[in-house]
Amino acid sequence: MNSDARISGAIRAGSKSFATASALFDPATRRRVWQLYAWCRYCDDVTDGQVLGRGSLDAAFGREPAGELRRWSERALAGDTAIREPFAGLARVVVDTGLPAVYVREHLTAFELDAADWHPETLDDTLTYCYHAAGVV
Repeated sequence: MNSDARISGAIRAGSKSFATASALFDPATRRRVWQLYAWCRYCDDVTDGQVLGRGSLDAAFGREPAGELRRWSERALAGDTAIREPFAGLARVVVDTGLPAVYVREHLTAFELDAADWHPETLDDTLTYCYHAAGVV
């Protein structure tokens, strides 16, 4: 099974509404959106210890998943497409679109907050988390 087929299967299993909505994009845009989604989903799964938001995942990155996710993502931001999926997909999106690194880094902050078991205490905390978890995407 090729990378695009694995990614589209993961999207269909992980988010039926996203899979349906992405059908509105032209094929090249849809492939990029799926690659970005696959990276987001993977980071979330590693942080939460799940697969597609369910069940449990063996610790792919040991005791410091957020740090490892950031290290691999930085390689992708540097344009390294010779790394494992979904980071190679993120790298292709960055190269193809000029996606600003700040958005990837800001989104990684949400996973770091999750990994630290951080909980918002104020409305500003909640809005900050929402920005990192969803707004930058």
